[in-house]
Amino acid sequence: MSVLVPDYVLDSIYAITPELLKKHGIQAMYIDLDGTMASRHTPLPPETVVPFLQSILDAGIQVVVLSNNKKKRVELFCRDFPCPWLHRCLKPLGWGLARAKKLTGVPLKQTALVGDQIFTDVFCGNARGALTILVDSLDVGTGRYIEWRRKFEMKYINRGKRL
Repeated sequence: MSVLVPDYVLDSIYAITPELLKKHGIQAMYIDLDGTMASRHTPLPPETVVPFLQSILDAGIQVVVLSNNKKKRVELFCRDFPCPWLHRCLKPLGWGLARAKKLTGVPLKQTALVGDQIFTDVFCGNARGALTILVDSLDVGTGRYIEWRRKFEMKYINRGKRL
């Protein structure tokens, strides 16, 4: 299978359940911020994000927010989160995953990487053996680059949907 094909394609993060993760032996979930939990234009998380993260944590699954964004953006967005966060993760490079793995101590084979982009999040997770979950981007329709990128991603998104 291609490293660009996600294991799951879901409408949003709220379709991710502890049961789905546990079915795959997942002990840690690394989740992207921009486009995944909120639009990159939203400075603070929607009220539904913290309860979602808490439900994953309550199931005994560790959570780490992994963002390629700057510290100021991530720190403000995640300040009330019940989990750690990392900025400047440089996905698809593996540095952010390595940093998160040090925090959790969970092997990547028992980790899910959740994000909204094929060429960063899915590639990063698949290349290192994590379960990958692609969610619909909350930034679609907010810029030409995102629309252009999505056209290239659709081939892999559709293959992931068929799985």
